[in-house]
Order: sequence, then structure tokens, then C-alpha cells
Amino acid sequence: MSIQNIMNVCFAICITLFIYQNQQLKSDVELLEFKLDTQEGTKKISDVNNLTTLLELEESIEAINKSMEDALIQRRMLFKRNDEIVAKLNIDDERETKNTKTLNQVIEAIKFNEKRLTDLAKALGDYFE
Repeated sequence: MSIQNIMNVCFAICITLFIYQNQQLKSDVELLEFKLDTQEGTKKISDVNNLTTLLELEESIEAINKSMEDALIQRRMLFKRNDEIVAKLNIDDERETKNTKTLNQVIEAIKFNEKRLTDLAKALGDYFE
């Protein structure tokens, strides 16, 4: 064998090793790209799940806000109704006070008339005796 043959064989072996290494590196790159795509897919799925959760939370918040608004409306209605009832009770109290005064005046008038009638009956009794 000559040195030229040995060099050719070594050269061929080096080329073969470079080709083999290149194939291995391509396989590694493809595997890493696949893993990256898978991770991005998982991340996208996670992002979708997070967005879904956020949308559900937003719907819950809107429902709570609506419930709070309804409760505030009912509260305002109850306070308004309460104010109306208090106003009617105040009017009733005023009427009751007026009626009490009127009844007291009537009672005083009846007592006065009763006294006058008693005095008149006594005077008539004295007159006819």
C-alpha cells in the first residue's frame, strides 16, 4: 500500500465520519425542533386554558356585579318603601293627634253641658218645690 492509498482511506474515513456526524446533528436538531414545537403547543394549550379561566372569571365577576346592582336596586326600593311607610305613619300620627284633641274638646263640651244640665235640673227642682 502506498501512502496515497492510506491517505485516501483516511480521507474517506474522515468524510464518512463527518457525514455520520452531520446526520446525527440533523437528527438532534429535528428532535429539538419537535420538542420545541411540542412545548409551544403545550404552552399554547396552557394559554388557551388560562384564557378560558380568565373568561370564566370575567363572567363570574359580571354575574356578581349584576347581582350587586340588583341588590342595590332592591335596597333603594326598600328604603323608598320604608320612607313612604314612615310618611304615612307620621300623617296617621298627626291625624290621631288632631282626633285626640277633637275628642278631648268634645269630652270637655259634654262635661260642660252635663254640668249645665245638672245645674238646670237642680234649678228646676228648686223652682218647682
